[in-house]
Order: sequence, then C-alpha cells, then structure tokens
Amino acid sequence: MEDKARLRLLYNAAVISGIFCLLVSLLLLLNYLQFSSNEPLESQAMETLLEKLSEDRGNEALKEDIRNLDMLARKAYFNSQWQIRTGSYLLLFGAIVFAFSLRYYHSLRSGITEPEDERGLFRGGMLTQRWILGTGVVLILSALGTSYLTVNRLDEYGLSAGPGTADQASPEEGIEVIDLSSGGPQTEAAASRDIVPEQATPEEKTADTGPLQGQAAEPAAEQDEPPGRSPATAPASGLLTRESILVQHNSFRGAWGNGVSAQAGLPVDWDGEGGRSVAWKKKVPKPGYNSPVIWDEKLFISGADETAQVVYCYNRNTGEMIWEAETGEITGSPAEKPRVTDDTGLAASGLATDGSRVFAIFATGDVVCFSMDGKRLWARNLGTPDNHYGHSSSLLVWDGKLFIQYDTNRGGRVLALNAQSGETL
Repeated sequence: MEDKARLRLLYNAAVISGIFCLLVSLLLLLNYLQFSSNEPLESQAMETLLEKLSEDRGNEALKEDIRNLDMLARKAYFNSQWQIRTGSYLLLFGAIVFAFSLRYYHSLRSGITEPEDERGLFRGGMLTQRWILGTGVVLILSALGTSYLTVNRLDEYGLSAGPGTADQASPEEGIEVIDLSSGGPQTEAAASRDIVPEQATPEEKTADTGPLQGQAAEPAAEQDEPPGRSPATAPASGLLTRESILVQHNSFRGAWGNGVSAQAGLPVDWDGEGGRSVAWKKKVPKPGYNSPVIWDEKLFISGADETAQVVYCYNRNTGEMIWEAETGEITGSPAEKPRVTDDTGLAASGLATDGSRVFAIFATGDVVCFSMDGKRLWARNLGTPDNHYGHSSSLLVWDGKLFIQYDTNRGGRVLALNAQSGETL
C-alpha cells in the first residue's frame, strides 16, 4: 500500500473511532442522567401501590400489579447495568483504535513530509505528542468517570433498615430457637417436640401430595414415642411423604416453602435479648444468612468464608453441636471465592433435607449432600453464576429430586438433580 493510501486509511480510522467514542460517551452520560433522575429501584408508583395495599390487604389484583411493576423495575435496572458495562467496553475499544490510528498517522506523515527546518519539525513533533497525550488522558478520564458514576448501586437499597428489622440481622448472631412451651401449659414430653398437625382424613391421604391451602391446624392424639422425636419420620427410601413434610421443617419457610405451618401452639413473638420464648442460643462459627432446617431432633445450617464452606448439625432441643462437615475438595470449584455483596455472603441459600440426606449449596456453585450423620455422599460444582451475589436461592427436595434455581444476568433456569447421586435429571 502506498504511503498516501495508508495516510488516508489511518486518517479515516482516527476520525471514525473518535466520533464513535464521542457517541458512546454521550449515550453513557444520557443513560446515567436518566438513571439518576428516574431510578428504577425507587418508584413513586410502587410506593403508592404499597400504600393502597396496606389499606386493602386482600386485593389480589393490586398484589398482581405490584408484582408486575416490581418485575419491570428489576428488568430496567439490570438492563441499565448491561448497557453501562457494554458501553464501557466499547468506549475502551474505540479509544484504543483512535489512539493507535492517530499515533501512526502522525508518525507516517512526519516521515514523508519534507520539513522546512529541524526546529519546525521538533516543535511539530512536540505538539503532536502533547495533543495525543492530552486526547488519551481525556478519554481515559472519561472512561474512569463513567465507571465511577455507573457502579452497581444495589448496596444503596434496603441496607439501612433500623434495629430489629430482618434486613439488619447479622449472620454472626447465630440461631435463636423458640420455646414451644410458651404457647401454653404442656407436659414436659409435649414441650420437647413438635406438635402433631391435624390427622389427615382418608380422602386427604389418597389425594395428590400438594401443599395445604388454608386448612386449620389442630393437635392430634398423643402417641407413644421417645421425647424429642417427631411422630413422622422419613421412609427408608428417603422419599418425603405428605405426612412427614407437614411435621418437619425440611426447607426454607417450612413445608413446600409456602410459609404456612401445620403446627399448633407456637408463640407469635419473642425477645432475643431478653430471652422471652428463647430456649437456647448458639453462635454459628462461620457467617451465613440462610435459615435453619429441622428434621426430628437435628437442626441444620451452613456457613462459609474465604477459608471454608461448612454444614453444621445441632441438637434442636439443647443447642449442642452434633457434627460439622466441610465441603472439602470438589471438582470444578473455583480457586478463589466469587465476589458477593455484604448482605448476601457466601452461604445465603437455605438447606433442604428429606430425612435421609441433607443438601447445601454455596455462592461458589458447590452443591453437596451429607448423610444425617455428617458423611459426605456426593458433591459437584454447578459453576459460579454471572451475577453479583452468586447462588442465594434456597433448595427444595421432593420425590427424590433436589431442585435448584440457577440465576444469572442473562437469564435463569431450574435444575433437578438426583437426590441420591447428584446427577442432572
């Protein structure tokens, strides 16, 4: 290629990349201004709907409107984050092309142009270098400024709740167990175990094994059994039954994860500091925002930090630790822990148990299965998801399958693993 053709090519590349950088910078600035003036996570419309819902809590249509608006706000937020991240990469790429094109353009031009004198050539070279340097500094500062102005702002929402709120709870506070005896006078044996739910009718026993919907819970007749044991336990196969899942608390929010308890006589308030309705307290060795799950006298919870991921088993009646087990070496597990938000941590997902096994998942994507005595049965790594909080959805187990939500910035999916072997079903 002749020198003039090279000059023309480099000149066009510099002009096009320079215009490209200006357009991308303008779009990023407009995106930031729009985000700042109308933040999707803070909506006046949402506040209005919530105020109306507080006055009419049974309005299902209003609840659906709130869900839809919340989904739109989330999509708008993550779409804005994607635009910012993509725009930053494009700006950096355009700046590199612009700088190289301009640099080689002036270098080639100075080599084929007959200078009037050496002093003029020196001054021209100095001016060119300063101009290129100044342009590069401006582009770099623009990129840095854009990155600073468009950082992830999730930590600004919901983290300044006052004392006593759920958002302010610390993972290092450990476990607080409600004393069932505070619900009313009971015998010592009855107070030391879960209260039996209502007896199922023959029709209910033959019905589909689904969650209860609005059924009243009444104590069943006393049965002869050792104190501290629930009357229903898991069958030998490890498959849950309708009766066993109602008596146990085998996943986050109880039976089928719907937040409806079939127990009776439970206290409705307690005081952690004063000790009202609290039977015992223990500090969990490693932090974790997950909630305990319970099967018979065993209570399971997990914790994790930069050094280890651990599942703990406590006696739910006394608080005594029965066993603790680390996940250990798992093929595919990342060498470094993923970066997560402070309000999520590395052990946010709730555990699940089917009475024969207990399952846990961590932000690294490590999912592990232990026996009820703490022996590791299987483990695998599902991969670290592309998001800012790792894995945080709680596990569910049913019909020999472990269900896992895998959520990323690009979308989500649900996996069902064989509860006995861990293979993907």
